[in-house]
Amino acid sequence: MADGLRIDNQVENGTVERSPSNLCLRHTRGILAAYSRHTRGIYSKRESAILADQPAVIRSYSSLVLSATFRKAAYMLRLRGKPFGGQVALGSATVLRATNGIPLLPARLVAQLARAPRDASIESVEIIVIARDYDAASSLQLPWARVVGIVAEHAHDDAIRVGVPTVVGIDGVLEKIEDDALVLIDGERGIVLVEPDAAALAAYQAERERIAPRRRIYLDYSHQPAVTLDGREIRVLGRAGTLEEVQQALENGADMLYVPAGSPLVPSEANDEAHLEALLNLAEAAAGKPITLGWDVQNVTAANVLQAARRAEFTVEAPLAGGPEGFVDLQNYLQDTREELLSEEIDFADVRLAGGIEMGSPIPDELAGLFIGRVVISGLDASRVRLEESRLWLDDLMAAAKGLLIPVEAHIEGADSETVQTVIALGVVGVIVSAADVALTKDLIRGIDAGAVRAAILDDARGSTTEMSRGHSQESSE
Repeated sequence: MADGLRIDNQVENGTVERSPSNLCLRHTRGILAAYSRHTRGIYSKRESAILADQPAVIRSYSSLVLSATFRKAAYMLRLRGKPFGGQVALGSATVLRATNGIPLLPARLVAQLARAPRDASIESVEIIVIARDYDAASSLQLPWARVVGIVAEHAHDDAIRVGVPTVVGIDGVLEKIEDDALVLIDGERGIVLVEPDAAALAAYQAERERIAPRRRIYLDYSHQPAVTLDGREIRVLGRAGTLEEVQQALENGADMLYVPAGSPLVPSEANDEAHLEALLNLAEAAAGKPITLGWDVQNVTAANVLQAARRAEFTVEAPLAGGPEGFVDLQNYLQDTREELLSEEIDFADVRLAGGIEMGSPIPDELAGLFIGRVVISGLDASRVRLEESRLWLDDLMAAAKGLLIPVEAHIEGADSETVQTVIALGVVGVIVSAADVALTKDLIRGIDAGAVRAAILDDARGSTTEMSRGHSQESSE
């Protein structure tokens, strides 16, 4: 608490000391200065490099800062309310103006959708829900977004807490915070910053277990995101079953880690205490990289996963074959576990939920009712992806997922060039490869023109249809 107050005073009084937060602040100011000069067309080669050579975590953080700093007539607003749980969250405001209403898409996301090519999936956004009533905000489920924090005018003392940073008791909050505003909330001290400036963000980011505490900044080229020739950023996940493979994936520049169910990293036969220790060790070994975990829900408890999420950003994957009922049960299981941990005053962080699907399996009709953050395809290989029915299946899945703003990732064996090109051209935003193939896959992606490949696939499909039509015509004439 004392450290937090010291950092607050440091920002408010404008004093600067040599500390980690000041290093972050100087870096942020460098980005802001370069951006300002860039908008006026007078930036140096060094400043151009500052903007271009940011890894994903810095560019994401910087884009939020820039959107707040250079928005017309944007000034930081500081609000104080009642702490209602959680630590710190940063996200775009989504204002829930009716008690039982459904919020519209933020303006920034609408513009992003309008600019996006038809074959590109949209990553789900992290939002702060602004509402009059806490119960309405806490019960909100949005397939296109992940609720990371809540600001509400009032809440009942016995309200069920959902485990995200929350501040309540701010009168007129719907009039004070606009849709799509950048909002930072501190659920421990009851502080809300609207359109925080670079100094405030840098100070908060420097505190342990606060903004992006589970992420680290990687500056090496191998850790730069892989971007296709036509500008699509593709995540490359390194598949790891051992600590050695985790290290190999990190060395090769994996954007995220994928740990299969039953992996020796989280052995199914271990007891509950051993599972928690294994998950915490995995989070530490990930060194700030997000983790997708194939969830063996029969053996690994939700309590262990939620507690491990304090150390790393976890997404847990469950099979889509269970249908909507299975995912509702999972959601209820997670919610019940959150409430138990809160009642026992055990620290935890939230996890995301992903749905796994085997190539060629039936695509769920009620994908919207699953409330998942992403879809993960398995069973892809070079021989199957060449088949026309496989491509049609992929196209159908992408269409269903994009309509709900759900990103799709795919397991790929052997970093096969044709498979990588095909799935990316059809709309996949992430590929999961072996730890050894991460660097090669990133190089392949950087040489792909996804739009051109998609056009070629469509031309081939039209050609095949024409040939079939000619064949039927000849059979009829004979």
